[in-house]
Amino acid sequence: MTSTQTSWDAPAFRAEVQSALDTFVDEQARRLAPLGDDAARLVDAARAAVSGGKRFRAAFCAWGFRAVRDEGADAGALVRAASALEAAPVTAASRAVLRELATAATQRTL
Repeated sequence: MTSTQTSWDAPAFRAEVQSALDTFVDEQARRLAPLGDDAARLVDAARAAVSGGKRFRAAFCAWGFRAVRDEGADAGALVRAASALEAAPVTAASRAVLRELATAATQRTL
């Protein structure tokens, strides 16, 4: 492996990850718009949940990739994959909250 890798620019990488997450949330907002205000509130909560942060999951993904990468690899694909790792905990937390709400609603109706 040659040492032609560029230096790590953490702020730029975090900005790229945030941009990828924003693009994803914007796409979901367009898809969910016909569902009305409830869906819009869900999208707003998702946007807030994926905004900011240190982006350690994404950084570890990128660092691992950079350690073994093919020089001709798609940098955009790396950013999208790293961004997905940032969204995964939000998805898990949302699913847990929905499960608790569904359980509480079921118990109230019994």
